[in-house]
Amino acid sequence: RLMILSMVASTKSLGWTILVLISMFYLFGVILTQGVADYCSDQDHKCAGLKFKDMKYRFGSLRGTILSLFAAMSGGVAWGDLYRMLEPLSIFYRWIFLVYVCVA
Repeated sequence: RLMILSMVASTKSLGWTILVLISMFYLFGVILTQGVADYCSDQDHKCAGLKFKDMKYRFGSLRGTILSLFAAMSGGVAWGDLYRMLEPLSIFYRWIFLVYVCVA
């Protein structure tokens, strides 16, 4: 009985933790997706090659970016691989990604 009461009492903390994680995924996801979209719209001829296929796949949509951020946080994808995909972008976006990795 004590165990069940402890689990019920911790649901409020769990809810806030999930809310913070979702907010963090969304915030960093929007910033990184916008960075890739801006880069590809400014230099459309450069984003057409196979080299940028992974970057557009991982960071070309908000859904893909959030999934990539979750994978980097949980160990599903090495964060260094994702960082290398962002190398064509401005240093600002790479720093944003590194801040995410440190915080997450």
